[in-house]
Amino acid sequence: MNLKFSLLISLSLSLLFSYFNIETIQGFGEKRNIEDPASLSMGNSWYFSGQTNGVSIKSNSTHWRNRLSQVSSSFSIRNNKFEKYSSQSQQVLNYLHFQFPIGKKQSFAFTLSPSTRINYHFSDSGLMDENIVFNDLVINSNQIYYGSGGITDMMLTYSTAINNDFSIGISWNIGFGSFTKIDTIEINNIISESYDEYNFNNIFTDIYQIRSTYNANSFNIGSLFSIPKIEVASSITFDYNLKINQKKDYFSNN
Repeated sequence: MNLKFSLLISLSLSLLFSYFNIETIQGFGEKRNIEDPASLSMGNSWYFSGQTNGVSIKSNSTHWRNRLSQVSSSFSIRNNKFEKYSSQSQQVLNYLHFQFPIGKKQSFAFTLSPSTRINYHFSDSGLMDENIVFNDLVINSNQIYYGSGGITDMMLTYSTAINNDFSIGISWNIGFGSFTKIDTIEINNIISESYDEYNFNNIFTDIYQIRSTYNANSFNIGSLFSIPKIEVASSITFDYNLKINQKKDYFSNN
């Protein structure tokens, strides 16, 4: 008996340009999506993929097409650059997907993907020519901004073929995450020690901290009608039980 084993290794490299929006500092972060390299050549389509087995990670009605277990993932490296501030790089997991067959033309999948992400830390230090004199004191200020967190989606998916032309997929999406934002204001007194030598004496420091937590559930039902030369895909999503809790704290040594 001759046994034949075949191993297929597919490496996809894609280059994406993302623009950081400063307004996302106020929320849970920059919006993220599942970036499937196999779909980029097809216009980053949600329902159709360039994979040879016809499986699209983002379309639950196609998962059953793979009769083998499948593990796939995608990573991104992003760089944020602000004028007058040092650049900040982020290494981000786009998604981690694992699926396996559970019967004839049926499969179950587990997917973990960040929905939003934000990570920044920069300081706006007052320049020497921005100092003010108050009650015979030379006052200098320093603002420090920090934010980190985001929302992660965990998806459990069942996919099956009803007949040769029609298939469906059902996904339970569990969203969870947190966001921490800390704004710090430092007020210092500049003391001249000698010519061109200065010392800073902290007058007071105010810290404003906001921590938000998020959790939600949603269900997605996708369908795919496929005949030679024609494929029609559709989906509908039901959202419910959205909860956002926020805790605010204020600290000061004044």
